[in-house]
Amino acid sequence: MADGYILDRQKGFSTRLAESVERQSNWLVSLGRKTAVERLAHLLLELFERMRRAGLAYGQQCALPLTQMDIADATGLTAVHVNRTLQSMRSKGVLELHSKWLRIPDLGALRDLAALGPNDAV
Repeated sequence: MADGYILDRQKGFSTRLAESVERQSNWLVSLGRKTAVERLAHLLLELFERMRRAGLAYGQQCALPLTQMDIADATGLTAVHVNRTLQSMRSKGVLELHSKWLRIPDLGALRDLAALGPNDAV
C-alpha cells in the first residue's frame, strides 16, 4: 500500500514538473514573437488564472503585488514601456489597477489582446 502511494505522488510530481517546464518553454518562445501589449496581457491573464485556481481571486479581480519593474523583467520590456502599455490598456478599459489589485472587466477582451485563441491555455 505504501508503494502505491509513493508511486502516485511521484507520478503527480512528474506531471506537474513537465507542465511547468512546458509552460516556461512556451513563455520564453513567445517573448520574442509577441508585441508589448500581447506580452503584458498574457502575463496578467496567467497571473489572474493562477490566483483564481488557488482560490485567491475575487470575481474578476486579484492581488497584484508586482511593481512595473517586476513586470518589465518578466516580459523583457523596459519599465517605461510597461508603464505606457499599461496606460494604453487602462484607457481601453481592458484592465484596472488600483492599490496593488488587478481587475479584469472583460477576460475575453484581454485574451484577444494576448493573441490567445479560445482553446489556448493560459
